[in-house]
Amino acid sequence: EAKRQEHGGPNRRPWSTIVGDMYIYLNKYMNIRHKATYDPAKGNMVTYNTDLTMQPGGPWFFVLGHRYTRQSTINFIKVSAGYRLNKNWAALANVWYDQEQTKVREQDFTVSYSGQCWGFSVHYIEKAGENAPDIVRKRETQYLFTIDLKGLTSVGF
Repeated sequence: EAKRQEHGGPNRRPWSTIVGDMYIYLNKYMNIRHKATYDPAKGNMVTYNTDLTMQPGGPWFFVLGHRYTRQSTINFIKVSAGYRLNKNWAALANVWYDQEQTKVREQDFTVSYSGQCWGFSVHYIEKAGENAPDIVRKRETQYLFTIDLKGLTSVGF
């Protein structure tokens, strides 16, 4: 029984959430990934995410996705386009559109390098501001530099 100690008494939840993850390969150029979380105690979907990925055979790739989370009322459409310059370099652009607020929430532009044992990415991210009765947030711009050290898990870190 999941979480018995945590949820004892009348509010006891005999089951944790159920997660499903499915890949469908339509052909060698297109696939669909769907991931969902269901809460049997409440009898409803908690999250679901779907992506349609298209790789037409050249250096370009495209992703059209949908993100939904009941708890924080996320209902986004994600559109991505990427270009592989060569086997090590790639550029990617993501746009997140909020269906509830009917506006673009976030834009992310990334250039990345991936070598045999390490890689790095440079991100430019713009997040829309929000002016709701319970939330006031200014527009935000982020610049991120990330380093990927591959193979560390193979030595136990």
